[in-house]
Amino acid sequence: MLKKMIFISGVLAALAGLSAPVSAQQLYVRDIDVKYKDGGNGYCSDVVGTDPDRSFIPGTGGNVWQNSSLIEFERPRTGNPSYPGGCLGLCAQIVCVSTAGYFGIDELTFEVFKFGSGANPLDPASTPPIKTISMYNIGTCQSSNNVEYVVGGAGNYYCTPWDGSYNLNGLFGKTNGQYGFRTKVRTNQVSATAGNISIEQTAAFPGQTQIPIQVNVTNIHTVRSSPTVVGKITGVAAQPYNILYRLSKDALTSIKIYDATTLVLSPGVYPFVRSIISSAPRTGEGTPDGTMTNGDFWDGRDWTGNFVDGGNYIVQLDAFSNDLWERGDGEPDRAFTYTTQISLDPLQITDVAVKPLGNSSTDMATISYMLTEAATVYVTIYPPNTQINYLTGAATPNNPIRRFIEVKDRRVTTSTYWDGRDSNGSPVCDGEYVYTIGAVMSSNSAFAPDGEVWTKLTRVGTIPIARGKPLAFINPSSTVIGSTQQVAGL
Repeated sequence: MLKKMIFISGVLAALAGLSAPVSAQQLYVRDIDVKYKDGGNGYCSDVVGTDPDRSFIPGTGGNVWQNSSLIEFERPRTGNPSYPGGCLGLCAQIVCVSTAGYFGIDELTFEVFKFGSGANPLDPASTPPIKTISMYNIGTCQSSNNVEYVVGGAGNYYCTPWDGSYNLNGLFGKTNGQYGFRTKVRTNQVSATAGNISIEQTAAFPGQTQIPIQVNVTNIHTVRSSPTVVGKITGVAAQPYNILYRLSKDALTSIKIYDATTLVLSPGVYPFVRSIISSAPRTGEGTPDGTMTNGDFWDGRDWTGNFVDGGNYIVQLDAFSNDLWERGDGEPDRAFTYTTQISLDPLQITDVAVKPLGNSSTDMATISYMLTEAATVYVTIYPPNTQINYLTGAATPNNPIRRFIEVKDRRVTTSTYWDGRDSNGSPVCDGEYVYTIGAVMSSNSAFAPDGEVWTKLTRVGTIPIARGKPLAFINPSSTVIGSTQQVAGL
């Protein structure tokens, strides 16, 4: 309070030097605390000034840290919304004094910060705000004749709900630890009787006989999914997909996969594909600023171990834990479900390269490539200028001159060789021949139509045949017959 009064006195001293009749205004935060409404909506949006102050509650053996300023659950306690719950109301009471009529109050700001080593609640440099909540045009100072006035009426508090969430690397989540907040009240008004009124004052929570906000919830955040890159020349996204995530505390975690390619059930309900883990113990990130990340993966297979067809899939993460607090509805502290999406294409062809057939008698045209999974490969050769549909592989006109069907291994460079002959064994003429590459693997998955998984994209290119013109190596000669009388020219 001393710091507040020094600032306000400076304002008064500046005003005292004016030639006009002396007038003074004061605006400050009288009280700052945290509240929770028993029997409320569970979201703390209905907290008012008359609700209980939760910032200092002696617990067992006088332990004030046991029950004070708690955010204990991830989800609101809607069934039995008694303290502690999944949120708190951050509240401030604003008081003003004026000797020269009413004036408006422009803004009230709440800045939430997290405690760390050397944190000073009043110094934003050591406690930078992680979430800012602002209220504008909050009321009017109806004080006159130097009488103190509670803005909004006697006993009024301005409150804003907070559930412990803030921006974590671009996505909102919750990390456990201890928090405080600053309230800043500000006005910049022009009065006919008092002239320009510019006041700004800051107060911080926790203060004397107050405990910092204690967040201890089960939360899933910082979720990332990343594919395995296959290919040395042109990398493609393939399985397994790594699923990385953080937990605010140690918890039992489940990860499920759903097929979201088509909506075949009721809205928002998708066919179940597989459980990656089910109620498996996973480690929390560590408090207050831990970075422990959990990792699991999906290999693109369903619960039977068979590959699913390419498409869009939903990854659903759930986690829960129990501690000394009970929700009262028979449920554990269950994190909000987190979902992310994976676009899976299990069978792809990459790193395609071509070596033409030249004029050597032993030369072969070579098409090399890499598969993401072992499969049966179809390489088809078409005459020059054949038009190919890249999506379906259909040729116009459809006059293939040679086809190769081979089983190839996964994730190694492999090749198909062509001797420059058609399906009848006859050499083809020189030219730029069109080739297509497709692949298929069998699968007994319910998510693989007709029991097969095909490449979604046909690889198309040209392969040159360049033997050149025949070379003649014939020289005229004669044969000599006989040993006595030579006969030449035969």
